[in-house]
Amino acid sequence: METIFTTPYYRLNRLFLSTVGIWPYDDPRDSLIRKISTYIGFTMIVLSQIFALIKSDFTLRVISTIFSFLIPSLCLFTSYYTASYQVKMKAMLEHMNYDWCYLISEKERSIIKKYANQTRICTIVNLVMYFGVVLLYMLPVTLTFLFDIFVSRRETRTYEIPFKVEIFIDQQKYIFFILILIYAMSFLVGISENASYMLFIVYSQHACGMLDITGNMLKHAFDMRTYNECTEKDIENITMRIIRCVLCHTRTIRNCN
Repeated sequence: METIFTTPYYRLNRLFLSTVGIWPYDDPRDSLIRKISTYIGFTMIVLSQIFALIKSDFTLRVISTIFSFLIPSLCLFTSYYTASYQVKMKAMLEHMNYDWCYLISEKERSIIKKYANQTRICTIVNLVMYFGVVLLYMLPVTLTFLFDIFVSRRETRTYEIPFKVEIFIDQQKYIFFILILIYAMSFLVGISENASYMLFIVYSQHACGMLDITGNMLKHAFDMRTYNECTEKDIENITMRIIRCVLCHTRTIRNCN
C-alpha cells in the first residue's frame, strides 16, 4: 500500500533525516551511530570556529567572518537537537500518513499532492542554493590548489581560505586536508539543515493542504440541486459532510498546536 513516505514528494526529506540519524523508522542502532557521528561533526565545526576566534587578532573583518559562520552553525546545531526528538516527530509523521491514506478520498488527495510537490520543490531549491553558495565560496581556493597540483610552480603561494577554522595544523602546508575537512563539514551542515529546517516546511505545507481540503469539503457539502426539495436522506448526507469538515479542521488545528 502506498504511504506518504513511499511517494517521490518526501523521498529527499526521508533520505536527509535518515542520513543524520533522526528518521524514526530506521534501525535504532544505525540511527544512534549516525546521530553520534553528526553530533561529533557539529562539535568539531563549532569548536574549530571558536578556536579560530580565540587565536585571531580580533579585527572587525576577522570577527565578522568567523561569526558569520559560527552563529548559523550554532543555530543549526540547536535545530538538529530539537528535531532529533524522535517520539514527537514519529507522532507527527504518523498523523500525516493517516491523513494521506485514510482521511481523504482520491479526489481530495490531488490537493494534498499539490502541496507535497511544493514541499519537494522547496527542498530541492534549498539544497541547490546552499551547495551553490558553498561552491561559490570554495571554488577560488579549490581551483587555485588544483592549478598548483597540475602546473608546477617554484614560488610558494598563500591560499586564502574563506572559512576561518582552527585545528592546530599548518593550514598552508596541509591545504588538501583543510579543503577536504571544509567540504565534509559543509556537506554535514547542508544535510542537517535540510533534514531539520525543512521539517517545518513539511508540516506547514501538509497543514495548508488539509485546510484547503477542508474548504473544498465545505464548498461541496451542500447539494444545490436538492436545496428546494431536500429529503431526509439529503439532510442526513449534508449533516455528515459538515461533521466531516469540522472533524478534519479540528484534527488539523490540533496537530498544528
